[in-house]
Amino acid sequence: MHSSYPRERRRDPRRRSLLGAVLRIAPDMSASGCVVRDIHSGGRLLISDTILLSETFDLTFGRRRETKRARLVWRREGAVGVAFVPSQPAAVIPLDLMRALHAARADRDALRRRVAELQHRLDRAGA
Repeated sequence: MHSSYPRERRRDPRRRSLLGAVLRIAPDMSASGCVVRDIHSGGRLLISDTILLSETFDLTFGRRRETKRARLVWRREGAVGVAFVPSQPAAVIPLDLMRALHAARADRDALRRRVAELQHRLDRAGA
């Protein structure tokens, strides 16, 4: 059987999609709307040709409010191809360091209480 579609070469097969999304180059820059098509380990975004993109940017999916880091792979008239960048796992903090942090916070809170108590005594003595 002959197919007019080229053979799929992706490791992660694409799924047809029609998702509204917002892309943002940097946290302090304006956001631009786009449509996500053919989602897989990346996607094809339909965007305006006037939007300037950096090599990587954040893509937030509308309804899901899920944000993924995207890397620009290709750009053609009215569309770009992106690969989603895997998120970095959270750093593991050693238990002894967490205990020391907890103790330091307890000391800080005790000092704040002592300063407030002394300030209160000083205010009463001056009145």
